[in-house]
Amino acid sequence: MPDRAALRRFRHWQYRDPGANCSDYVAAFLSAFTSLTADDYPVGVVSARDGLRKARAHERVVQLFEACEPRDFALACQYIGRVFVHVGVVFGGQVWHTGAATGTVVESVEHFERRGQHGGTRYWIHKKLL
Repeated sequence: MPDRAALRRFRHWQYRDPGANCSDYVAAFLSAFTSLTADDYPVGVVSARDGLRKARAHERVVQLFEACEPRDFALACQYIGRVFVHVGVVFGGQVWHTGAATGTVVESVEHFERRGQHGGTRYWIHKKLL
C-alpha cells in the first residue's frame, strides 16, 4: 500500500503539462501503486475536447476492466448520458482526480458522485487487479 510520502505527489499533481489530463493522472496513479503498466490502460488518449478519443478510450476500458463497486484502484468514470467525460481513481474510500478547472481533488465517493452530471458515475476495476 502507498505511504503518505508516495501519495503526496498525487495530491499536488500539476495539470499544466501538455496532454496532462484526468486520464494521465489516473494512469500515473495506477502505474505507481499497482502492477499495471501503460499497456494496461489507455494512457494519454483522453482529451477533454476530443469526444472521439474519449469514446475510443472508454471502449478500451470496457474491454480491459470489469464493472464493480467503489474499491481501491477502481476507475471512477463520470458520464453525461452515455458519454464518458471524466475519470478518477478510488483509493482509501476517496476518489482522487484532477481537472483544469479544479486542480487535484481528493474527495469522498459520495461527493464525487454528486459532482457528476446526468448519466452518473460507474466504477471499473482492471481484470489484472481482481
